[in-house]
Amino acid sequence: PQKTIRSDARSDRGHVAPTFHGIASAMLRIHLAILLLAALLVTCSTDEPQSPTTITLSLSSVTFDAVDASQQLTASVLDQRGDVIAAATVTWSTGDAGVASVDADGLVTAIANGTTQIKVSAGTASTEATVTVRQVPVNAAVVSGDAQEGLVGAILDDPIVVRVTDRLDQPVAGVDATFNVTSGGGSVDPASATTNTSGEAATVWTLGATLGDNILEGIVDRLDPTTFTATAIVGPPFSVASVDGDGQTATVNTAVTIPPSVLVSDAAGTPVPNATVTFAIAAGNGSILGKTQTTDATGTATIGGWTLGETAGENTLTATVAGLPPVTVLATGEAGPAATLTIHDGNGQTAQVNTAVAVPPAVRAADAFDNPIQGESVDFAVTGGGGTVTGSPATSGATGIARVSEWTLGLVAGENTLTVTVSGLPPVGFVATGEAGPAATLTIVEGDGQSAPVNTTVPIPPTVRVTDTFDNPVEGETVDFVVTGGNGTVSGSPAASGADGIARVTAWTLGPDAGANELEASAGTLAPVTVTATGTITGGPASVVMAHGDEQTGLIGTPVNFPPAVQVLDGDGNPAANVEVTFAPGSGGGSVSGGTVVTDTNGVATIGSWALGTSPGTNTLVATVTGAAIVGNPLTFTATGIVAAFDIVVQHLNTPTVSQMAAFDNAATRWEALLIGDLIDIDFSLTPVAAGACGLDHPEINLLVDDLLIFAALEPIDGPGS
Repeated sequence: PQKTIRSDARSDRGHVAPTFHGIASAMLRIHLAILLLAALLVTCSTDEPQSPTTITLSLSSVTFDAVDASQQLTASVLDQRGDVIAAATVTWSTGDAGVASVDADGLVTAIANGTTQIKVSAGTASTEATVTVRQVPVNAAVVSGDAQEGLVGAILDDPIVVRVTDRLDQPVAGVDATFNVTSGGGSVDPASATTNTSGEAATVWTLGATLGDNILEGIVDRLDPTTFTATAIVGPPFSVASVDGDGQTATVNTAVTIPPSVLVSDAAGTPVPNATVTFAIAAGNGSILGKTQTTDATGTATIGGWTLGETAGENTLTATVAGLPPVTVLATGEAGPAATLTIHDGNGQTAQVNTAVAVPPAVRAADAFDNPIQGESVDFAVTGGGGTVTGSPATSGATGIARVSEWTLGLVAGENTLTVTVSGLPPVGFVATGEAGPAATLTIVEGDGQSAPVNTTVPIPPTVRVTDTFDNPVEGETVDFVVTGGNGTVSGSPAASGADGIARVTAWTLGPDAGANELEASAGTLAPVTVTATGTITGGPASVVMAHGDEQTGLIGTPVNFPPAVQVLDGDGNPAANVEVTFAPGSGGGSVSGGTVVTDTNGVATIGSWALGTSPGTNTLVATVTGAAIVGNPLTFTATGIVAAFDIVVQHLNTPTVSQMAAFDNAATRWEALLIGDLIDIDFSLTPVAAGACGLDHPEINLLVDDLLIFAALEPIDGPGS
């Protein structure tokens, strides 16, 4: 206890003594208390029991390289004063009994790979040691699969198994093993594997294609390879297969080119030598040489020869090994040379012009014994009507029938003929009739895409053509022409189509503004067509293009039908008028008239005429615009010169005068120069035309017509008074 001593300056100094006495009493009591505490402390240090406070281990961590390996741990227990407690009771335990165990005496034993804690406890005190088990592979040994025997190329019955162990011969899991075939050419699956909990890794071994020893190595990292051996053998005959000579073709009663052969194999597909094979005729009534054969070192057996039967068609041969299903070899006997050709199908049909007949014509080729001939080349040729045929020459099939893909009739209604020939046989003929159809199309013929100065007429009046579905011209169809763009005007509408199906306006005058102009032509329910033109404002020349007349074909020494023309345009693409253009012959030796021309209001300059050279072939004409820096200048036209091929024969039914005959001859010569094509010759000696059948007093027609025959009769037509 403490006592507060207070001094006050205002106190009576006679009270000092009693205050000091109080201090002395307090000090005495404090001293007694200190003596009592000292006595108590002496008593505690002498009689207090030991209490575990700290444990130390002989090792703080342990690492094992093999399962079942062990390590003794010892523990030292200290009390609260740091003194060792002799014979202290301790408890040992493991954090993961699957990794390591510990007994009551602290002996730690490895169980499996991993890491755990070993704990030791005494009272409230404890400590731990880290234990790691990490097996080290030291040995790889054969478990199964060695010294086997199997068929070549087959999978061995027993798997290949290796076992990996540590130094205490305990299995090691999770180790990679690689399997390599080192001899025999076989394979393994898988090529690598990881050991299981038994320390084992396995694979399947497929032997190679070579008889004899096969060797396989199992390799574990850092360990010596484990070697497996196996022997590849050939099994008994298991299958027979055709090798050569199957599917041949030969003329009946003759030997096939390649004597058939077969391959005998075991269950693994390995050729079997010295096997007996029996060959026999199965169909076709042929004959064979060497019916019994023995397989060679490659497992192959070949017959001496095989002659087919006399009837065209399938021949079969069997090859048999005892105990196995036979294999069949097929050959086809072909008929002899063609002897007959007859119409099979497709004659006398009718179809619209320019369409295919419903049944493509077909003929049948046969030999002298009516065996159908396969592979005979048959030519189908159009001989009348101007149609086309596709699929010619056609080849006869197994039934001797040869058929074209399609026979399309000509464009003109009437008779069409098709002649079929085979070398060495009389020809046969087909006849079909072409029928015209109704009007179906309306197309632009010319006058589209022109240019002309505004408020002027285009150079070429727009022209359209009315045709049926098969492009036959339709006469008398009413066609309306209506301006649909550009505000121009048209005259001559409606117009009627002529015999050629063509209808044209009288004139088309473009509108007042530069740019696009349109003119629509329509006829009944037919789809209308639109002709376009461009109104231009003329400026100076900047470019030149071909207007028309390029790539023509004409007779040598005569002018081409369409004199070539160019169009000169200004910088805005408008026609350039009054520009001089010079036309001059190039290669080919032709000639020109009117070679220097000035462009018209449409910017077009057309040569007077261009006569081709006197030799067949290519002719060129060069058009040059006067001026500099003109795009496209100069232009080169080409034309092909050919020899006249159209012939006209005039047969007079009475006797003309010399001048009259000359007039006819001159006209015929002129038309022969104008017509550059040719027509199919018609031989009326085969089917003569009776006298007077054409409406004239003409004789019987029984000659070859090439290309036009004209009967002419001259009669006076003047009346009284001349």
